[in-house]
Order: sequence, then structure tokens, then C-alpha cells
Amino acid sequence: MTKKLREAKAKEKFQVVEVELPGEKHKNRQIRRAWMDLLVDSVLKVFGPELIVASWTVGERRIVLRAGESYSSEEAADAGGRFMRLLRKIGRPASPEGLKIFLDGNEIAAPEKPEPEAEPVQQIGVALNMGGSLLGYLGIYTSEDKAVPQDISGRDLLAEPTEIVQALRFLWELVTSERDRLDAIVNGIIDGVLLLNEEGDILFANRTAYRVLGLEKRSCFSVQNLSQAKNLDISPLLLEARENRMNVLNRIQKVEKLKSIFGVHIQRLRGRRGSELGWMVILRDITADWEMDRLRKEFIAKITHELHSPLTVISEGIALVLEEKTGGINEDQKRCLSYAKQNVKRMERLIDNLLRITRLELRDAELERRRSVDLRMLARQMAESYSPLMQAKQIRFVQQLPDQDLRVQADRDRLTQVFANLLDNALKYTPVQGLIELGCKSEGSKVFCWVRDTGPGVPEEEQEKIFQKFYRVKNAENQEKRGHGLGLAIAREIVQSYGGKIWVESQPGEGSTFLFYLPLIDPEVR
Repeated sequence: MTKKLREAKAKEKFQVVEVELPGEKHKNRQIRRAWMDLLVDSVLKVFGPELIVASWTVGERRIVLRAGESYSSEEAADAGGRFMRLLRKIGRPASPEGLKIFLDGNEIAAPEKPEPEAEPVQQIGVALNMGGSLLGYLGIYTSEDKAVPQDISGRDLLAEPTEIVQALRFLWELVTSERDRLDAIVNGIIDGVLLLNEEGDILFANRTAYRVLGLEKRSCFSVQNLSQAKNLDISPLLLEARENRMNVLNRIQKVEKLKSIFGVHIQRLRGRRGSELGWMVILRDITADWEMDRLRKEFIAKITHELHSPLTVISEGIALVLEEKTGGINEDQKRCLSYAKQNVKRMERLIDNLLRITRLELRDAELERRRSVDLRMLARQMAESYSPLMQAKQIRFVQQLPDQDLRVQADRDRLTQVFANLLDNALKYTPVQGLIELGCKSEGSKVFCWVRDTGPGVPEEEQEKIFQKFYRVKNAENQEKRGHGLGLAIAREIVQSYGGKIWVESQPGEGSTFLFYLPLIDPEVR
């Protein structure tokens, strides 16, 4: 025991012991903190919620507090202040100025030194060594109205130094064995798995993660170094999730060097009290699924294209018979053939929609005729073409369009299809003498467009589903309306292909507002 440690023990009036833990010396600060956190977790789990544990590891400028659920933040802060005074007396760190205290990830102020009657029942300091080198210090505290932790024999753990030393060594063996077991399990997972702390330092990565990222295997690396990955750089995704305070982020990334496509799943990890503990990243190879989906889309595109020819022949044949160019027919025959013609036309529309949506999903390069399009002017032209239909149904048609141009980079025909699908829906579901509004506006770097109606509305639980292919809202009124459930799916594919988003805001019985946005063209680029 060092001279300063002996002096601190005498002045602070509580036990200060040294514990030698088996293991190698670690130079990396993040690894030292990770080992310390594992040990603190074990202390609280095994000895219950009657403790406050403060910790400091070599190289850090902070004290980390963990308190049982029965303690208030003020009681935890008091323990943090005691622990800070202990560290200063033993000269740890060498320059104690600027040392901060954190509770559940949040910085708190160190309280003034408490009065003697506020002293806790028991407290003990622990100097932890690993590989012949100092790992850090623990401060273990319990207040006078809490039960004192005991070992399996009922002996007071904080009363005798030998008891806490034996208990910590036993817990360390449990921690290391559990970590080895976890390491074996996670390395056996075919997906890449990474665990990060709240600062973005990666505490663990399995073999698959190293291989996918293209990084040399080492014990720990920081999020800044992820940009050096040879295969896949996920640092922009991690920064996006952190800066936007997102709980979950999902992206698809193509890895050229591995000739594979990976799904990247990033999820925030939280403690029992809701504190932010860090992040988990899952890297899943979805190449086979992606290829199967591509083949399915190509098959649908091909088969729908091939169906056009026989339907054209059938349609033309029916037209010739109806025009009596092959001979006379009676009224019953005309009526049957008219029904057949209507259903052939219906089938052609279905095939056209299927062909359109599969081409959108395949992102066919020859279909991407992108150029500058003025959404304001396009919306005005759509309003003019739909006005007669609105008047025929006695619907009040309102336009909310600005005076300035709203230019986006897109295919004009594709955007016309989006407006047409939204207006068709509104016209179909808005009752006689209802209201439909078409509008556009710019906000920041985006153009927002909307179609508002006074139809039956869409239940909240179905507002995401209506953009899926072939899905239709399940209600009696909808069953009477003809449709294939492809219009909104096509609109979504078009909008997303240009970097936009489409959604609906609705309440049953109060109508619906379908909105989408697209990125504005920089005025200097126009």
C-alpha cells in the first residue's frame, strides 16, 4: 500500500484496500473503462440495490456513479463528492482539476463536504490492479437506512477488508468467464455485431464485423477510425443516428469489394432507468434475398409485358365483332361482348400498373429521364385537367399554389403519375359536394405538395399499409370502389426514387391529406 493511500485511509475514516485482479495490463483507456463497468455491474447485481458505487479508471477525467434504485440523485451525488475527495488525497489523477462526476450518463455537480451526522454507515475504497498496473479505483457506499450487503455466510462485506477483496476476486472470475462465453456466442453469429458506448467508442466487434468492415482485428477502435474501413464505412450512419437522436436506423449498403449487399441496423441501447448506454450495430448479408427479389421483379416485368400481346389481340377481336365487321349480332350478344371488352380494358390497366411499378423498383436507367420540372406549373396543369371531373361530381376544387417556381430534378411524366394517382383517389372517395384541395409550397431545401379531401379517412393502423402493393383499406365503402391497390404504391416508388418521402395524415370521418416532398434544385444550378 502506498504512503498516500495509507494517509487517505487514516484521514477519511474508512477502509481502503488493494485488490490484484488476474489479467493483462491494458494501455487503452476505453478497454480499462469497459472492464471497470463490467465489474461495477456485477457488484450491483450480486449485492443488490443497497449500494452506491463510484469508479475512476487511469487516464480518465471523470468519476462514474452507479446507484441502486433505492437511492436519490442527491445521495448518489454525496457519494460522488466523497469519492472525489479520496482521489485528491491519494493524488489520483495527478492533476485533479477539472475532474467531473457523471450519474447515468449526465454530469452532476459535486456537493460540499457533508456534516459528520450525514456520514453513511459504511464506506470502503478499493484500488484495483491488473497485470501489475493500476486499473483504477472503486468507492462502495451504503447509507444508514439501507441494509448492509453480506456474503453467503452472512458476514458484513464492508466491515472487513478481506471480505470485500475475496468478493471482488470472485466477481471478477464470474465477469471474465461470462465475457468469454459471450465472446464465443457472438463470434458464432453469422451477422456482424458491434457494441459502442455513448461516446462512439467500439467496445466489441465479432469476427464477421471485422471482415465486413475491412478493418484489422484489434481489441478496440474509435468511431473516427471507422472511416478507414477498407470495405464498408458505416461512420456516416452512426453519426447520423447520434446527431439526430434516433433510436433505430436501418440502411442498405453495397460492398463492392465483397460483391455483397448488407443491411445495416443501428439501435440505441438504454439502461433500466432509461439512461443512454450506447449503440448496437448489426451487419447482415442480404445479397441472396436481394438477388431473389430482383429476379422476382424482372419476372413480373417480363410476364406482364408478354401478356400485352394476347390481350391486344382479344381486345381488337371483340371490337371487330361489336362493329359487326364479321357479321350481324343481336343485342344480347352486344351486351355480353361489351362486358368482355370492359374487363379486357381493366386487365390492361392492371398489367400497365404492374409493369410500371416493377420498372420503378428495378430503377431501369433508360427510364430515368431526369430534368428540371416546375412542380407549381405541373400542379396547375393537373388542376385544369381535373376541374371538369370535379364539376361533374359537384366537388369544390381549391388550389393553393405559390407565385414562384418550385423546381425539382425528376421525370415530368413520373411526377404527373404521382399527382394523377393522388387526385384519382381523392375524386373516387370524396362524396358529392365535398372538397378537394391541391397545394404546393417550399420549405427550406424541399418542395411539399399535398392533396386534401373530405372522404371517409384512413384509420391510423392502416396509414402505412395503404402504400403497399395491392393493399386496400378494409371497410364496406371501399369494397364498392373499383381498384387494384397499386396507385399509392406507384406514387411512393416514384417519390422515393427522387429522394423524397410520401405519407398520409388522416382521421376516420374527417378526410385525408396525402403529402409528399422532393428536394429543391439549387437556384444557382438552374
